[in-house]
Amino acid sequence: IFSALVNEIMARLKIHFGKKENSMALLSDGFHSRVDVFTSLAVFAGLFLTKYWLYTDSVLAFLIGAYIIKESFSLGKEAVDSLLDVSAGPEIEEKIKSIAKVQKIEISSLKTQKKGSAVTTNLEINLPSNLSVEEANKISNDLRKNLIKEIESLKYVAIQITSHKLETGFYKPEFGQGFGWQRKGRFKGKVEQARGEGPGGWCVCPKCGYKITHQPGIPCSTLECPKCKTPLER
Repeated sequence: IFSALVNEIMARLKIHFGKKENSMALLSDGFHSRVDVFTSLAVFAGLFLTKYWLYTDSVLAFLIGAYIIKESFSLGKEAVDSLLDVSAGPEIEEKIKSIAKVQKIEISSLKTQKKGSAVTTNLEINLPSNLSVEEANKISNDLRKNLIKEIESLKYVAIQITSHKLETGFYKPEFGQGFGWQRKGRFKGKVEQARGEGPGGWCVCPKCGYKITHQPGIPCSTLECPKCKTPLER
């Protein structure tokens, strides 16, 4: 009985922290300790009941075996799912939707993946088209920060603003502050500085208009216009 009591305490602690940390190893060990509890109780019960019914040991052994098989399939399925990058489940997806709803953001597409103990998500959101790119980016960043803050297991967030062709992402590692990135689509006609000339751009003479294609690694200011000897500008 004392052994069963100690194993039950250990099982509860392992399962509690296993769920809290999303650790399959701790959960598995917790259920293993739970099996030891049932085994100890079965042995104790068998000592008294066998004299009244000869099949007591066999029935108890069958029940313990059935419990082991049930938990093995349950843990095995969860472990395989995490290896196959399946969906993080409706609970997390509903939480993401509720956080976006609080900010009055419409989600047009939501995809989540569970990678071991970590969860990643890719969102597509729609915002009013009259918002500037800077305003849309701020709303996206606020949503990302709230998601990371409210969902502890969420480690990577990518948000695409379909109405503005703007995509942002953030990765939260186990240690450190994490890092983000941003990618803009073609904003010609929407952003004043955009010329629609691609990522390479041009080196242009501010006086006569002479221009050449910008070469990566060579600042335009180091080049001179062959006509008026004026430093070129990007």
